[in-house]
Amino acid sequence: MLKLPKNHPAATAAKSEGWTIPLNYQSIHECFQVLQVHPYKDFGKTTSSFELAVK
Repeated sequence: MLKLPKNHPAATAAKSEGWTIPLNYQSIHECFQVLQVHPYKDFGKTTSSFELAVK
C-alpha cells in the first residue's frame, strides 16, 4: 500500500493520496486498554490460577 500511486484507481476511489508509516500508535494502545477490546480484552485482569501460582 505504501507504494500505491496516488492516481491508482483504488486510491482515487478512496479519495486518498497515499499511505504513510505511522509515527506512534501509543494512544491507540491506551484507548484499546481502556475499552478492553482485542488484543486487550482481558488487560489487567487476573485469574484464580494466576493468583495461586503467585502465592
